[in-house]
Amino acid sequence: MNKFKVITDTTSDLYEELREKYDIDYMMMAFNDGIMNYDADIDFKGISAKEFYDSMRNGVVFKTSQVQATEIVKKLTKYLELGYDILYVACSSKLTSSCNFVKLQSEELLDDYPERKIICFDTLRSTGAEGLIAIKAAILAQEGKTVDEAYEILNNEKLNFNTYCTVNSLEWLKKAGRIKATKAFFGNLFNVKPIIVADAIGNNFAMTTVKGRKDSLEFIVNAVKERIENSKDQIVFVEHADDLDSAEYVKARIKDLVDVKEVVITNIGPIIGATVGPDSIIVSFYGQKVTLNA
Repeated sequence: MNKFKVITDTTSDLYEELREKYDIDYMMMAFNDGIMNYDADIDFKGISAKEFYDSMRNGVVFKTSQVQATEIVKKLTKYLELGYDILYVACSSKLTSSCNFVKLQSEELLDDYPERKIICFDTLRSTGAEGLIAIKAAILAQEGKTVDEAYEILNNEKLNFNTYCTVNSLEWLKKAGRIKATKAFFGNLFNVKPIIVADAIGNNFAMTTVKGRKDSLEFIVNAVKERIENSKDQIVFVEHADDLDSAEYVKARIKDLVDVKEVVITNIGPIIGATVGPDSIIVSFYGQKVTLNA
């Protein structure tokens, strides 16, 4: 029985301390500002989170790209040579082609490692939900599960990982082509805040809208309260795009209303951040199975 290594990607937003704690590695995506190219480092080592989101506030539009072939070959080869099977916990295939691209690269690599196995797992999730799935995968690896056993468990549970997001401005969704300019204009004019969720087939869509920032945050807090399962065993991710005060508010409200194991605050990484924009808040947790479709 082969041991396996969990590898995820930038959109999991698993910061360094958590990756070390659970023995998880990741493959970097990339982004650029039209002049410079950057590795999409989860920990914002090339450009700080503050600099990244301030650049957006000053009008910079970042373009993002999937995991590159050189990064894939480097990371996969490292663990194949160490004798590991590999479970790649990937961002939703509805949001990026990284999962399929890594699968193609894996097929070529395995010609040289016929005794090894690589499974590319389409989580249908991103951000904290993807990160939580990677953590569960790593725990299964520590428990001695095979890569096939872990895949089976995770595939049955991936829709239990819920994600709720609210943005402070619709401008960035407009620039990313996710909504029309007129909708963004009137939404901002009337202080409308969408509640964006990850659906059952891997898309993100606005399930509803609320009026005002505080109400949008409270909507998400209440969603956690209503949908979380086995709360005492769960880690809740609260992510922010350079708005720590709002993240702390959401964390405190969740802890007031729900008895959870832990609430982790972290940054929204550069890949998702480039789409949702500064001051966005994303909350992810294990709960009732998602059945909504966009």
